[in-house]
Amino acid sequence: MKPVLLDSIQFKFKDKDKEVIKSYKEIFENCSNLIIEKGEISNDLADALIIPGNSFGFLEDLQERIQDVIIKEFEGEIIVGDSFIIPSNNEKIPLLIFSPIFRVPTDVHISTNFFSSFRSILLTIKKYNSNCGEKEKQIKNVISPVFDINNSKLKPINAAKQILEAFRVISGFSKSKSKSKSKSKSEKNIIHEIHFPPGLSEPFNQEVHLVDEKKKLPQNHFY
Repeated sequence: MKPVLLDSIQFKFKDKDKEVIKSYKEIFENCSNLIIEKGEISNDLADALIIPGNSFGFLEDLQERIQDVIIKEFEGEIIVGDSFIIPSNNEKIPLLIFSPIFRVPTDVHISTNFFSSFRSILLTIKKYNSNCGEKEKQIKNVISPVFDINNSKLKPINAAKQILEAFRVISGFSKSKSKSKSKSKSEKNIIHEIHFPPGLSEPFNQEVHLVDEKKKLPQNHFY
């Protein structure tokens, strides 16, 4: 079965706040893969539900199941920039994608946490779809609450920018790699277009391993 490319997957975010919705719509305007709607996640149908949380899995719902995975697979703490998928036991939304947006609920507005979290979610979905068997359904539609902007202190418009940037970068990687196993010029250079907070670009470069060391990243526009 041929894996579904990320640029064929739709991500729907939901929230009640008018200003949050306005900010996300402004940023997502030219990306049909990312949309936001007013309301709660109740009767929505999707292949997967994103659960943004903290590194220890403290949640109002599903805490026991999430923490069981964190304890068994991540030694009790999952870092920001990692994600995992588990069955939901719900036919309407059969899969859950958990990803921490902070270690504990705290002010992370001067960070790329939302970028790292959504980037990880995209890579996890990509891997899941690649490993699907002939009779398994791939992830094509994803629903998510708006990531926690109250505890994180990140402005809605900047939260949306980080999510959009993660999608643009990883879906760009998907396209180039599907055409060729070797890294294309666009794949090597696309990382330069990310805007990071001061002091964070250097360690991030080392993590991605796709950055030309002779070039410097521009300053951030995320916060």
